[in-house]
Amino acid sequence: MTTLTGNYAGTNHPSHTFDFYPPNAPTGEYRPVPLLIYVHGGAWRFGDKSSFLLADNGLHRVRERFAHAGYATASINYRLSHEALFPAQINDLKTAIRYFKTKAEDFGIDPNRIVLAGGISRRAPSPVSSRHRPPE
Repeated sequence: MTTLTGNYAGTNHPSHTFDFYPPNAPTGEYRPVPLLIYVHGGAWRFGDKSSFLLADNGLHRVRERFAHAGYATASINYRLSHEALFPAQINDLKTAIRYFKTKAEDFGIDPNRIVLAGGISRRAPSPVSSRHRPPE
């Protein structure tokens, strides 16, 4: 498994880092693939992107299944609530989405097929993702 690590905000801050996992080797002709961005849980107060790599609770199996289905996945860190007040966490998620859309060709992903998943507050993904839907 190849993992690319980087920073989506153009800073050196460890809270703006990501791990990118390409899908399993494609068969046939090249096409951009969808991207699942995993946002770790912890109520904005604790947690780390590494839970998507290998976890006692089997969370890493989600990444493996998506990779097998032809999805790229990325796990991101964001500023925790003791580092920055809410809504900084939502702003970090939006920054990560914009980063991957901008760098879609570099990562071989389809910028119009990016989804969020994870253990964050149920209400958090909707205001983030609703503002980044592709035009109809």
